[in-house]
Amino acid sequence: MNRRAEPVPAPDTNDVDTEQLLSEWFEDEAPSREPAVLAPNVIARTALTRRRSRYFVRDWWRDLFRAHQRSSLTPALGASALVLVVVVAGLIGLLALLPRGEMEQPAPEYPADAIVVSPEESRSTIAAAIAEAEVGDTVVIMPGEYTENLLVDKDIVLRGGGDRDSIVLRPADPEQPILAIDGADAEVRGFTITGAGNSVSVVAGAPLFDDMVFREVGDQWWTYTGSGWDGFDGAAPSIVVEVFAEPTIQNSLFDGGGEIDVRGSSTAYILDNVLTNGAAIFLNSASGETVVRGNSITDSGLFSIEITSGTDLLIEDNVIEQSLPGIGIQAARLTGTIRDNVIRGPNIGIQIVDGASAEISGNVIDASGTALEVHEGVSPTLSGNELCGDNAIMAVMRGAEPLDLSGNDLCDAPLVFAQ
Repeated sequence: MNRRAEPVPAPDTNDVDTEQLLSEWFEDEAPSREPAVLAPNVIARTALTRRRSRYFVRDWWRDLFRAHQRSSLTPALGASALVLVVVVAGLIGLLALLPRGEMEQPAPEYPADAIVVSPEESRSTIAAAIAEAEVGDTVVIMPGEYTENLLVDKDIVLRGGGDRDSIVLRPADPEQPILAIDGADAEVRGFTITGAGNSVSVVAGAPLFDDMVFREVGDQWWTYTGSGWDGFDGAAPSIVVEVFAEPTIQNSLFDGGGEIDVRGSSTAYILDNVLTNGAAIFLNSASGETVVRGNSITDSGLFSIEITSGTDLLIEDNVIEQSLPGIGIQAARLTGTIRDNVIRGPNIGIQIVDGASAEISGNVIDASGTALEVHEGVSPTLSGNELCGDNAIMAVMRGAEPLDLSGNDLCDAPLVFAQ
């Protein structure tokens, strides 16, 4: 039979130590009390008497004020409430001081004094902004389409102010470069250039191209005639580099169009780009320390990387996937290193002609035809490569001698195919 719990008599509150009172209750009284006894008297509801936790704070405050009618708790509670109100008011005041826009939008990534171009503003042409800019200035191009041919002949920054695919530069004159950089160490970042038959031109200077899109810029150098591949002189590269220029071209997309064409004893750093649908790299009279590293090249045309002249080149860590030849070396005086590249699916992995003498090491070639094609007079050093071809490891052409493949990993295909 259940008995109603009788209320606990209220003690004398004239001289009560609040901290001692709470300590005594939690340590001595609470463990021995049944829920029915605790219900009307405890400071905080426990899980046995109040399972809905959302009422915990409300009930705690209510019971705290009512606990045994001890008025000595009131000053401490009042002080705590006052401190809480002050803290909350201070936080609200600090938030009120912040501009609303600063909380909702990130700060712009370009300088506050940048020259901004927009189709919707009075300064609507990039050329006008470039003319206005001084050395060290930044020209920001806002989303939109711009039909202009640009000349940059001073050290400025030319960059997009939004998603790079939403900012498109097209040529106004099909006979002139879309963008010409003449003797300047400019920076070009974050927008799209397009224009079949036109090129981007770099003459001298050491510009930086970063996070760009080159879509259908230029023409493929090689065309398939039905009986074979032929080059044609009228082809426009996507980027032509000449007259001792030293550009860096990185983190960009080349979709269609022509090659990155390095010529005129220039040096280039071509790093971490994606090239596809005909886009390729053509090193024609590249000079010392030219580096082609970390690029992904697919379906590029006759060669993904073609070397017709160069010294001290470094071609490394590139991934090539296509059915046509991967790397073509046609440089009689080539020195340098071709290493740690992956070439998948080509009918010829690496073609070596004209007395080339590069070091070829650590490459992985899995060819649909022949891993290596060697011609008369070549003398490269081959070491640590993984070589596999469905037809042959090596095709020896036009009276050439087979190369020494000791120190390389070979698959089970025929070692040598002579023609």
